[in-house]
Amino acid sequence: MDSKVPLFENDEWLIDDFGIRAKMPVGTFKIPASRLGELTTSAAGAFLFWPTHMAQENWTRINLFIEAYRQALKLHKGRYGPQIPDELLDSSLGAAMAIAADKTRKTTTS
Repeated sequence: MDSKVPLFENDEWLIDDFGIRAKMPVGTFKIPASRLGELTTSAAGAFLFWPTHMAQENWTRINLFIEAYRQALKLHKGRYGPQIPDELLDSSLGAAMAIAADKTRKTTTS
């Protein structure tokens, strides 16, 4: 059942039975719980996909996404595959913060 009753929310995101949903005035953006553990690779190594992907977006604040993502991992444990190692989560969130900081730096120096 796809319930929109929030299990957690902040200013930009809510977690429900489905997964993560953006609280957008227009349009929708949602990530099913089953996809929370997806990986991506780069020259720097393997990372969790969603934090690094969202860090590249201009419409969301990465700190709020990370807060919601951490909660979603706890609330949907077992629905997205095996347990995510702490080291992978930490390196992925660190990479996301670095991407967001670099994006901000490029925007302010342009």
